Amino acid sequence: NIKGKTTQLNNGRDYKLPSYNIDEQEHKDEGIFHSDSKQKVFQMNNVIDNSIIEFSYNELFKEPHLLSPYTFQSYLETKKAILTIELDAGMELGYKLYGNHTDKIKFLQTNSGQKTIYTWEATDIPAYEPQSEMISHSASMPHVVFYIKSYMKNGTRTAFLDNTQSLFDWYNVLVKNINCKDQTAL
Repeated sequence: NIKGKTTQLNNGRDYKLPSYNIDEQEHKDEGIFHSDSKQKVFQMNNVIDNSIIEFSYNELFKEPHLLSPYTFQSYLETKKAILTIELDAGMELGYKLYGNHTDKIKFLQTNSGQKTIYTWEATDIPAYEPQSEMISHSASMPHVVFYIKSYMKNGTRTAFLDNTQSLFDWYNVLVKNINCKDQTAL
């Protein structure tokens, strides 16, 4: 569900992102040999100097323990970037901002019917310039890490990832049965 357009300021024309310009590829990350992650890649047409590029997408997470962070900076200057997360009213979201330029990110929480809406808006973030010897771009690029702290079930609040210990407990369930067999011969 990716939508996009390019507006050329010199003539005011809008060019929509055609669906054939959107491709799904295997996500490759430094230090990871192979993963099942996929990413959508798209190319905006008709981009010239002084163009405005707008795009939006929706993301549906199937495993709420594995939410992806959102980065507000790219290799192009960011005039405005908005992240909106909409949750059922009984869910509580936790988040942390990391990186540089976090003072340029404003946060707003509103309620609309049975939904709680969390919005972060970043303005005037300069283009990212990688530094030599930098461990990772996440050390400096402004980004928000968000997670489900708790939810309501049958009228009772249930903790989910409300602290670091609950994250460790969940991870332990995943790995507790690994290497249970005698493998001394290996």
